[in-house]
Amino acid sequence: MNKIITFLAVLLILSCNIPYIDNEYDSDHISTFNYFCDELKNHYVFTELKNIDIESRRSYYLENEITNNQTEEEFFLSFSKFVNEFKDGHTNIIAPFSHSSAYSIILDESDIDFNSNYNSWVIKYNYLNDNPVFVDSLKHGIIQRGGKSYGYIYYGSFMDRISSSQIEDYILKRFYGENVEGIILDIRSNGGGNLLNAITLVSYFGYDETSQTKEALKVWRRDGIDRYTKIDSLAMTLGVTVPFTITTNPNGYKGPVALLTNRGCYSAASFTATAFKSYPNVKQIGQDTGGGMGLPVGGTLPNGWRYRFSSNIAMPSYATGYDDEVNNYENGVPVDFSAVDILGNEIDEIIDRAILWIDSY
Repeated sequence: MNKIITFLAVLLILSCNIPYIDNEYDSDHISTFNYFCDELKNHYVFTELKNIDIESRRSYYLENEITNNQTEEEFFLSFSKFVNEFKDGHTNIIAPFSHSSAYSIILDESDIDFNSNYNSWVIKYNYLNDNPVFVDSLKHGIIQRGGKSYGYIYYGSFMDRISSSQIEDYILKRFYGENVEGIILDIRSNGGGNLLNAITLVSYFGYDETSQTKEALKVWRRDGIDRYTKIDSLAMTLGVTVPFTITTNPNGYKGPVALLTNRGCYSAASFTATAFKSYPNVKQIGQDTGGGMGLPVGGTLPNGWRYRFSSNIAMPSYATGYDDEVNNYENGVPVDFSAVDILGNEIDEIIDRAILWIDSY
């Protein structure tokens, strides 16, 4: 349930580049649906990847589902069925009385138990032991193994604000005082949130001695059929701009960082995992993320409802272009080291694998 709440919060907050309404469209159900299909046809970025024929699906819904005689609620249900076929958590319609949500159908059946790869009780009592856990947006403590200390951070939602003082004055100060061997940064089951928090996190824990400033993400926007434009930043609501070139914070951590992920990592969590691919001191351990690499644009439909869909595709810094299928992580950011935690165990296999990697760094 917490995953759904996080997702819905992101849905209401995350949007950008609000397009205008074309006055040539009427406000009836069919015209509203056609407007949305036309926008998708020109700007939706994953049409080929998801193998969706928008014109074919448009024809089907106009012939079998959508009419101007439907009530608002009936139209919404039919419209939502179409939207959910994209299986894209960043593609939604929002009516005054409800909103579509593809989150429950994004992950396949093998991913349903992704939360079994994260058990906070096992971590608290079998890893942090008597070390106090400081609870704020970044829960943190010390794991002790074989006479060594490891810093542990859990970040459950990118909706929760991260501040420089929180990282520098409390977390890193404590870790340095304990002389930790490395840091375990756990974002398992994080459904996403504010991209600015992702940028902050990467700036403090990603380190490359050869480059203090680097393009950590490459992003292309679809501007029409077969037309893509590379962009350097993303304009969000309230005048906020998210940069894709990140400067390492001089007070950040320079040692090894194990980033823990599972299939419950989505959206901003996947962006974070992708950005960290640019830094040699970070390795992703656990399961591939759940994906969600499309950055959305949003707007107003002719009938007054709102919508958004993925119009920008984010890839790692070494991607060759918008059509780089190998580095298209929409279906999941791949791990560097695979590990699976088994529900019911008294140990966390993923944390143990992280400690093993830190010791070998």
